[in-house]
Amino acid sequence: SDPKDIKKLNNIIETYAVNKVFVHALSPLKAAVSNALKKKYGLKTYWIFYGADLYNLLEKDFGYTLYDFEFKKNASLRNSLAATASFLKFCFYKRSTPRNSIMEFIKNLDYFCFWNNYDFELLKKYYPTKAAYLNFAYYDAIDRDLKDIRIKHRGTILINNSASRYGNHATILNKIKGMEGHEDLSKIISPLSYGNTKISKSTVALGTQLFGNKFNPLLHFLDKKSYFSLLDEVSVAFFGSRRQEAAGNIFQLLANGVKIFLRNDNNMRLFLKDKGFIVFSFEDEFNSIEDLNPLAMDQMIQNRNAFFKLFNDNEEDLAMTKIINS
Repeated sequence: SDPKDIKKLNNIIETYAVNKVFVHALSPLKAAVSNALKKKYGLKTYWIFYGADLYNLLEKDFGYTLYDFEFKKNASLRNSLAATASFLKFCFYKRSTPRNSIMEFIKNLDYFCFWNNYDFELLKKYYPTKAAYLNFAYYDAIDRDLKDIRIKHRGTILINNSASRYGNHATILNKIKGMEGHEDLSKIISPLSYGNTKISKSTVALGTQLFGNKFNPLLHFLDKKSYFSLLDEVSVAFFGSRRQEAAGNIFQLLANGVKIFLRNDNNMRLFLKDKGFIVFSFEDEFNSIEDLNPLAMDQMIQNRNAFFKLFNDNEEDLAMTKIINS
């Protein structure tokens, strides 16, 4: 909205003959700016998809199921007034509502950029768009320098990767507790160092109540080496989200021979199966403590091979070339 910023942006576009705009994690403001640039300069728009930027829309517009439990919203008067002021300011400067800006962006979008085509199919199912799909991933976020696969022993499990509201931690904890023989588990690791503070506190309370000192919450950030070292002892991991989430952790765990349980309505489960990974359904295939037995060596090798088929220099070069030349 600042005339100086607008002039500076126009100068950059005209000086460098910019013809593409990449939006990482869609928001109303990014949508409004991209829409204006598209109208003025005819720039092609690329949505580098994140996850919540679509799923939060689906929840709000269509009641898309993401949570197993209801969350109380205790918005203060101050926060409500601030949100109203922000909304009015947006409408005044952008000549559009936040939602209309998002809808215009999606409708006229040129490319949806992500590694999971099922999220693109979800977008098209619920919203009109002329977008095409381009494969894109942050390859450097994946550690390809892997140790040799080792036989794993039943006992240590991992639950989720953060204190995300989408994680439905209580669903997993309660189901494990209800299994006869759960006492044989040696450790339950739950990373809670980032995300929603309330989720972190409630998960610590429930995990400690159900499993005592066998429940090990990670409340502080670890360096990469320490985190991966801790994950080396994990044989089974559960991810409770009903949407694509924690992909980097899931890929890394699969490559290291960990048995993964995902929710039925998490489309990442379908994607992984399509790509040759062995993954399991939380609802259908976790029915007894025996289901916590680790993967067999041939299953570990299959997942390791599927990992390197997906993450390698050739695939990365091909994906980047397609985006550059699109």
